[in-house]
Amino acid sequence: MQTNPVYGGYASAGAYSVFGTGAVYSVNALAVGANYSNIRFSDLNDPASGTLSQTNPFGYHGTAIFNSYSAFARYQATPTISLTATYDYLTGGAVDGKEPAKYNQFNATVQYILSKRTTLYYLATYQVASGVDSTGQSAVASIESITPSNNSRQLILRLGILHFF
Repeated sequence: MQTNPVYGGYASAGAYSVFGTGAVYSVNALAVGANYSNIRFSDLNDPASGTLSQTNPFGYHGTAIFNSYSAFARYQATPTISLTATYDYLTGGAVDGKEPAKYNQFNATVQYILSKRTTLYYLATYQVASGVDSTGQSAVASIESITPSNNSRQLILRLGILHFF
């Protein structure tokens, strides 16, 4: 069974599909953009997904649908420094009368280009969750690539270096 509380409860889906679209507009040092994605976990309770007591312990049937909306602005302050702010909103997962979950995420990034191949960056991400997640529990914040929170809020701060070989 999946461990991600956002979509792990839909492991019994017979089909998974994503449709997305987006646009970016830039003028001088400023770029703004937005995108939309529709994510579907169809045919829940598909016997081909494996042992249903493991892939569908909650007995879900039908289709779980998520809608994701995102907007960003990026400003190239100097030739070596860029600033980016992003807002993401994900809602969905209502199935079999279960309330949908909602996730609001805010990101801010500062990048400093040291050379053609090396960039320093600072990233702050904050997420707030509400509703009911795929496990039938109160939604917890679950920022991609790190362990889900044990409550509805999560903050990560990251200082890093990117080097391309």
